[in-house]
Amino acid sequence: MNAADLLAQFRTLGGVADNVIVRQGAHGLGLFAIDPRRPVRVLTPAQLLISPQSLCLDSAGQVKVKPDSGLSAEVVSFHEGYQRCFGWGAGGWEHIRQYHQQLRSLPDLVKNFLLILGCADDLNGKPTLADGFKAHCGSRQISVEASSKLMPVLELINHASDGSPYVMDQGVSLSGTFQDEVFARYRRHMDAFHFFFNYHFASPCRSTLSCDVTIGLPRVGTLRISRLDGLAEVKNGVRVPKLVASQGEIHLSYLELVNLDEPALPRRVLLDLMASQGMPANSAHQLFDGLLAHNRQVLNDFVKACDGSEGEIVRSLQAIATQQLLSLTQTVAA
Repeated sequence: MNAADLLAQFRTLGGVADNVIVRQGAHGLGLFAIDPRRPVRVLTPAQLLISPQSLCLDSAGQVKVKPDSGLSAEVVSFHEGYQRCFGWGAGGWEHIRQYHQQLRSLPDLVKNFLLILGCADDLNGKPTLADGFKAHCGSRQISVEASSKLMPVLELINHASDGSPYVMDQGVSLSGTFQDEVFARYRRHMDAFHFFFNYHFASPCRSTLSCDVTIGLPRVGTLRISRLDGLAEVKNGVRVPKLVASQGEIHLSYLELVNLDEPALPRRVLLDLMASQGMPANSAHQLFDGLLAHNRQVLNDFVKACDGSEGEIVRSLQAIATQQLLSLTQTVAA
């Protein structure tokens, strides 16, 4: 399947790919505007979205659609051909292997920092083929009605911090006017370290989370802060960490320290959470300021730990830490 065949089959099955071609660019394979004066529109319709759980690897390491998927033969053929020529089969496994090889080569001190900054990868072991495919899908899936889906063709659009947003309507779409390459904006509010661990490249982000930390608090107990930002609740229209309190310990699933779109929100969220546990406002303000100082120190130490190491991963991680340090430094103390 070549690029022209891909788009032709995609359109036949209900996809929309207006004013675009598929080709290699500075960021690898991507979509490009044919005529920069005309708008681009790409839609992966609901019937072509597919759950990663509907896919598996055969004995040759190629992606197959499971027999019980309920999809038509035409749709199955499209997904398998797409994955073979433009997805997993187009260097997906090799990319995962190289990424993990670089992780394993990092100094132990750097690896220790990565663990408290949210890295969930095995930093010493080699990924299996199944592990690699799971990571490949994880970097390409999107949440549609609380279910993770892969979006063929649309997923070929690369990321830029000022790229166009995805629109959920009859599937997933993106539109806009582009001078050359078409860009999407992936997960705008994700912490930059989490963004890197998921997508394997660095990008400025609008949110900074606290590192994993445990603190003893007088008259309150032990406060544990993790980086599990998928565990959240919505209260009064605001997304907040999940709080679990038991036997003298308070556990927050995560804690945002910087939100560039709503600068006052992170402090307010912590004050409200700790007020529910009986902590006075002045003590909660001191706690937040202490967390800012602690995270600045951790990031400074992390940057120093990376000195002397070489490679694209180290350069990316140092760039992320430096950007987050700037954001934390600009956050005003109470």
